[in-house]
Amino acid sequence: EIEVGPFYYNTSLFRSNITEDQAGIYAKYIFTVIDINTCEPIANAAVDVWCANSVGIYSAFTTNDNPAPEGSTYLRGIQTTNASGIATFDAIFPGYYSGRDTHMHTKV
Repeated sequence: EIEVGPFYYNTSLFRSNITEDQAGIYAKYIFTVIDINTCEPIANAAVDVWCANSVGIYSAFTTNDNPAPEGSTYLRGIQTTNASGIATFDAIFPGYYSGRDTHMHTKV
């Protein structure tokens, strides 16, 4: 079984701008989904992304180490790929938190 990653939250937020009110360095993420056997683009694939904000806090989860506002959804979203297999998201560069390199989670 593959670990999805910390703080995955099954959402139906179909949107390309996932920033909401989060301050930080703007980043545009472009994902291309292809068939591993043919290298052809896959249209209509759901690309689900989530990441921490600029200070390393994930939305939707409140713990001692992750004091996110209850019910928050910042920096989470889903897009379906176009005919070229591309999905894009407007966001910010994720922040660092102890124990992990800076990263964004992706699920297709």
